[in-house]
Amino acid sequence: MLEEATCQSVNPPKTLSKEAQPATASPATTPKKSRGKRSKFNNVKTTCDGMKFDSKKEARRWRELKRLFFAGKIGSLSRQVRIPLRVGGVKIGKIVMDFVYVENGMIVYEDVKSKATITPMFKWKARHFAAQFGQEIRVHL
Repeated sequence: MLEEATCQSVNPPKTLSKEAQPATASPATTPKKSRGKRSKFNNVKTTCDGMKFDSKKEARRWRELKRLFFAGKIGSLSRQVRIPLRVGGVKIGKIVMDFVYVENGMIVYEDVKSKATITPMFKWKARHFAAQFGQEIRVHL
């Protein structure tokens, strides 16, 4: 019998394995308590499945991708993957992908964004990533 996922784990793995059991129902998300200061983009930090997410939207997308993973439609699901950006072999920065997974034999790099978070810096990093790796970032709005 499958048990409902809990949100108690402190240091969960960043890569999902087939051995992990999916929740029978949508796991609850718990917004963090506010300390009086609003976030820059009004996002609400959320904990789901014992993992911390920068927004409710990102946690919701994680649950969607997790369902696809356990249904066998995607593979090798990872989150918060850091990828170095280089020019001429010299590291000039990094981009952190919210999710990386395999779909139809192709690696998909996905970032969850709102219109407000598609900043000039993100656009520059996305163009640099495309030039360096020859692949676009899938933006989930």
